[in-house]
Amino acid sequence: MPTVELKNVSKKYGEITALSGVSLRIEDGEYACIIGPSGSGKSTLLKLIAGVIQPDSGEIYIDGRLVNDLSVRRRNIGIVMQDILLFPHMNLWDNVTYGPLVKTASYRRAESTGMRILVEMGLTLRRDALPSELSRGMQQKVAIARALAAGARLLLLDEPFGSIDPRASKNLRVELRKLVKDLGLTVIHVTHNQEEAMSVADKIIVLRKGRVEQVGTPVELYMKPKTPFIARFIGGETNFLEANVTSVEKGYVHVQAREMEVQLPYRGSVTKGERVVLTIRPEYITISPFKPESGENVFEGTIERVYFLGPFLRIIVKVGGVRLIAKVPRMAVQPKVGNKVYVKILMAHLFNYPEEGLEKAIAYE
Repeated sequence: MPTVELKNVSKKYGEITALSGVSLRIEDGEYACIIGPSGSGKSTLLKLIAGVIQPDSGEIYIDGRLVNDLSVRRRNIGIVMQDILLFPHMNLWDNVTYGPLVKTASYRRAESTGMRILVEMGLTLRRDALPSELSRGMQQKVAIARALAAGARLLLLDEPFGSIDPRASKNLRVELRKLVKDLGLTVIHVTHNQEEAMSVADKIIVLRKGRVEQVGTPVELYMKPKTPFIARFIGGETNFLEANVTSVEKGYVHVQAREMEVQLPYRGSVTKGERVVLTIRPEYITISPFKPESGENVFEGTIERVYFLGPFLRIIVKVGGVRLIAKVPRMAVQPKVGNKVYVKILMAHLFNYPEEGLEKAIAYE
């Protein structure tokens, strides 16, 4: 099982910097997802690891071996793209066994490998079907099976489910994670779909403007964002409040955001009077027509908008001069615009105010 390590890797296309000083390590058997806004360098990073393009500077190691000058073929990797590239004139079985056969394996060995992969992926009943006779989801399963049958220990996936309908995509990604874990493969998976990444990854690498913004488990990225950008990018909507520190004592900090004074535990470094950014995820806010018994971080507000999202409601509440977005479970009695309610903040993240300003600090581009 190969490790993958990049050391200070950079890549430019003319005057455009695609990656700048990227260093990271993916361990044996790890399922790593690379996410980030459009143009952040995700596909460039994958192409560099694959050997499709070469870095301008820095080093790339696969299983401890420097591979900067090795061709794609000599890196022993499997690549699966969003565009499904199967041989249209070959049936499912011939597509899957093509890899081991061209690697000079005997037909008996290729047959044994192919059958094992087909059984594990539930493809045996369609082994004689041509690609044109299969659904998009089934075609992508065949593409993955072909990469696995070729003997790759490192699997590179570039938006593999991007052209598949959502329901089939959810089923296939569960199957894929189980299969690669059973086989002990290392996987690097580029996707724009955060739900997809959060559901399959052991580790997520977030790129922004060609640099690594944060690396961590899905839980770490969601619960412990290191920057305001991560707080915005991971999980979707976030409330951003510019505030000032009013006091710091015994592991707690009090901040004032207009009419709201919020208390929260904090182990960072802030001082009284300092300008800060407070981020509150919509799901960290509760709304009730009755005042909670605990008065900490409870504020009176007025409902301005209510959006029905099936099992959830997205509610915009105005608290003094602050508008908050809350996402709460659907209630027995639908709240109405104009209702007076009590808002309770369960959790928030605090950041030092960014030097470039909040708007630039959280911008996708």
